[in-house]
Amino acid sequence: ASKGTASKGTASKGTASNRAHPGTSSSSFARCPNPACGVAIEKVPPRRNPDGDLELVAARIPGTARWMSREALEHRAAKLFRCGACGTDFCGDCDAMPYHVGFASCAAAAAAARAPRCRYCRERITPGASALDFYYFGGGGGDEESAPGDLDGDGDLDGDGRGNDAVLAPAG
Repeated sequence: ASKGTASKGTASKGTASNRAHPGTSSSSFARCPNPACGVAIEKVPPRRNPDGDLELVAARIPGTARWMSREALEHRAAKLFRCGACGTDFCGDCDAMPYHVGFASCAAAAAAARAPRCRYCRERITPGASALDFYYFGGGGGDEESAPGDLDGDGDLDGDGRGNDAVLAPAG
């Protein structure tokens, strides 16, 4: 969902009635974590279909070609809030701002934030990452659905129809 859509905003828009509850500690309200704002925001539960399941729309993680997991979509539907006063997106559980898109839990987002970064490009270095992942795809970590160099996921790395033939021949 793009910025400004009703599906992303699971909180009301910081109206005057919300600001009238400055000392609220109710679980139905959140406080904007932006130090320059601090508006009280009403937590509105996410929409559910008649079966009681969350109404989720598949989405890609911004800046990557990876799809968000169902768990990450459920976390986003329940915990992503946007302050109507300052426009800050944040997590209703851990107050991370901006919201940690693509993670199924706050703990996973915190662990990723602690991951070491490349000294040259500042990308996170994740377990299983290789230099080819970063060179070809701009990311890494071994959670890709296809091998590095397999652009369409069919196992054919060079497009000749013979499957995995990425083995380099010795020079000479």
